[in-house]
Amino acid sequence: MNEFEELLNSVSEVNTGDVVTAEVISVDNDQANVVIEGTGIEGVLTRRELTNDRDANVADLVKVGETLEVLVLRQVVGKDTDTVTYLVSKKRLEARKAWDKLVGREEEVVTVKGTRAVKGGLSVEFEGLRGFIPASMIDTRFVRNTEQFVGQEFDAKIKEVDPAETVSSFHVVKLLKQKLQKLVKKSSLNLKLVQS
Repeated sequence: MNEFEELLNSVSEVNTGDVVTAEVISVDNDQANVVIEGTGIEGVLTRRELTNDRDANVADLVKVGETLEVLVLRQVVGKDTDTVTYLVSKKRLEARKAWDKLVGREEEVVTVKGTRAVKGGLSVEFEGLRGFIPASMIDTRFVRNTEQFVGQEFDAKIKEVDPAETVSSFHVVKLLKQKLQKLVKKSSLNLKLVQS
């Protein structure tokens, strides 16, 4: 058997839904090209499949030679050639892992980051997974302008996790009320100590 036949026989199969390790072989502003380890098969990692930040420069997020764990989304056939590559996603793999961390944890507290003010509330992110906090649940009073929370990290209680949905529901107001109650109890305790 010659070297070429050995190489062909050593190529592993890649299927949609596989989690694979890939090495970045080139990067530009909009996408990174990767090679799936152990296969020699190339993949494309677009900005959209790397980050939720629409303005991000892919070259700032990944570097040539870097190794990533990615999810294989689908096969893509090139327009000018018969070359077959795969669309891969780092973001969706992270979201899948985040879902696994959230399922069954309703009423627990996690740290989220405000990402965008939207009608009726605030979009937040938990480890790459999108969530929503209604404006009435952000503070102890209704908040009209949720823009002030964009970019901030804060604790939120997981209200609802539904894997059939693409967004989880979080509430912050209960945490604020609990902290306020503890503060009031502590203040009244300190007041009693001073009066004694």
